[in-house]
Amino acid sequence: MHKKLSLAVTLATSLYSTSLPYTMYAKNVESQGDIVTAKGGVVIYNGDKVYRATRAVYNKKKKVLELFEDVQVMSGKSSSTMEYLKVDTKNSKSTTEKFFIYSGSDGLWLRGAKYDSNDSIYEVKDSEVSSCQANNPDWKILFAKGKYNKKSEFLTLTRPTFYFKQKPIFALPWFGFSTIKRRKSGLLRPKFGVKAESGFIYMQPYFWAPSKNWDITFTPQIRTKRGEGIYAELNFADSIYSKGSFTSGYFKEKDSFYNENNLKNKEHYGYDFHYESSKFLPISIKRVKESGLYVDLKNLNDIDYENLKDINIKSYNKLVTSRVNYFIKRDSDFTGIYAKYFVDTDKVNNSDTMQELPTMQYHIFTKNILTKNLTYSFDYKLKNNYRIKGLNAAWHEINLPIKFDIPLFGDFLNFSASENLYYSQIKYGNKNDSSIENARYFSNYHKFVLSSDLTKPYKSFLHNLQLQASLQVPSFEDKSGYFADFVNINKEKKNLTLSANQYFYDHDGLDYLTIRSSQIIYLDGKKKEYGDILNDVLYKYSKKLSFSENSIYSKKYSKIKRLQTGVIYDDDFYHFSLFHTHQNLPTDKKVNYFTSDFNVDLNGGYKVGGTINRDIKNKFTRDWSLWLYRDKKCWNYKIKYKESLIPILTSAGAKSYKSQGVYFLVNFANIGGISYEYAKDDIVDSGVGDE
Repeated sequence: MHKKLSLAVTLATSLYSTSLPYTMYAKNVESQGDIVTAKGGVVIYNGDKVYRATRAVYNKKKKVLELFEDVQVMSGKSSSTMEYLKVDTKNSKSTTEKFFIYSGSDGLWLRGAKYDSNDSIYEVKDSEVSSCQANNPDWKILFAKGKYNKKSEFLTLTRPTFYFKQKPIFALPWFGFSTIKRRKSGLLRPKFGVKAESGFIYMQPYFWAPSKNWDITFTPQIRTKRGEGIYAELNFADSIYSKGSFTSGYFKEKDSFYNENNLKNKEHYGYDFHYESSKFLPISIKRVKESGLYVDLKNLNDIDYENLKDINIKSYNKLVTSRVNYFIKRDSDFTGIYAKYFVDTDKVNNSDTMQELPTMQYHIFTKNILTKNLTYSFDYKLKNNYRIKGLNAAWHEINLPIKFDIPLFGDFLNFSASENLYYSQIKYGNKNDSSIENARYFSNYHKFVLSSDLTKPYKSFLHNLQLQASLQVPSFEDKSGYFADFVNINKEKKNLTLSANQYFYDHDGLDYLTIRSSQIIYLDGKKKEYGDILNDVLYKYSKKLSFSENSIYSKKYSKIKRLQTGVIYDDDFYHFSLFHTHQNLPTDKKVNYFTSDFNVDLNGGYKVGGTINRDIKNKFTRDWSLWLYRDKKCWNYKIKYKESLIPILTSAGAKSYKSQGVYFLVNFANIGGISYEYAKDDIVDSGVGDE
């Protein structure tokens, strides 16, 4: 014990001035001049590092520590083993031979013949790296020389060769990757693809993260048959309550592709701006409980700006919509401002496209009048449908319901009666006809509701029954002026709405059966007109298996207007769903199709799955896919085959593609991966699947 303590004091005294103190313990210690030798169970502490060895030699004059035989170094979750370690404590340098370094935080290991290091850099020679088990790893990278930056935690390799199952796959002149999982600037996984219309496609994203609050991803791309372009996406978080993104891109077509396909534009460009905040309010407004801002702005010169963002062909609506929504909610009222701006990509310009700029709303929540049984609410909207060319309008809308309700028969029933007042005033702009007059509309209607909410327990279940009958009776209507087809006002009809909801619960609280039904009956005129009967059923046979049925029955045609049935099974190993949808009425588009998907967890980290979407009426499969996925912790891959019939809007017009594609993705833990997609696209009749 005396030898241990005296050596600890000696080392602490001589080394403390260099950095942290080195404290050593050993079974046997000898000191001759400037040389201290320790043998047997050597343990050295230096800050958060622990060194272990069979033998240690320390030169007090040169301040050099050498460790021999079964050397181990532990720091946090990382550990190293080697045959020899030399530490120059004065200059913070170290040299080792036949080493193995393991990072417990990410599972990455490094093994080699020799390395030299200082405060910030490891220099490694004739080594290998992997994140699989060290004994016979599935993959590894052998390299002649490498550098590891301790501060940036980035490893660069010179002349690396990638091995899979001990067989060389490919070699590179240089390769680098980060050993950490946090955001870091650098190249992201590239995307490859082959498509009939575009040729070979290569996209190489670069991620730039100069700050923890924002980053930018630049994605240049090459399409050998079409041209070149670049897209950039900025993501930012300006507070803990808000975040946003801005995307912009540019693509230039080759002359040959532009002329052959008769495109609208040779250059495609645009931008998208998205921002949302869950606490966006002026400081001067008091008693605000909730506020929010949602911004989704889009602008583009044609639809191919969207289609060229990624490798996959996608279907987009020709009408591009931008939105801005803002609201403030307090205990008693709600204020909102909403705006929509539309760009019709089929038009040369959108001067005659109707815009909603803006809609303003003020709403007062339900309040009592004198007694708790008498309540009212108030809603005001100012709508502005605007366009540069053509008739536009701004109009005011006011809704004022006054309601009286009272429980009956000891709360078994509840009765309510309300008087609902509605007023609208429309003012037109850009009038090209002197006969068009501003309009005014006033109406009121009575509403009577009888409802019941009953619950009864049984031996094996609990039953909740909710019944409601609502009678709506128009009372007064007064209108004047011109009502354009784009002006929607509330015109109530006399009607009776009946609804019944049933919920069945077991003793564990599982709502294993839900049945909801409703029907509206119009009472205007001499003859009753029955509206559609809506019926929803959800039956949970167990926590894993459920069945659903949603139907719309047309009383007018005495047949089911729409029926969708489905089954879902989901547990820790299996997932399966199947839905069938049928719609068949003279007034609606006829539909008959089913969709299904499944996936299964197998032994050994395997998963298999697939999807199908079959149009039974038109006798063709819209799309289907099969995929295989395997996860081996240190690497994973996914292979997917997909066929689809895709309607797509291009700047040359509407087309349909039959696409057959193979998608392959492989990812190696902590160093990244690569994806590849090959697709063959054939133009087919654009009317496939339509009536």
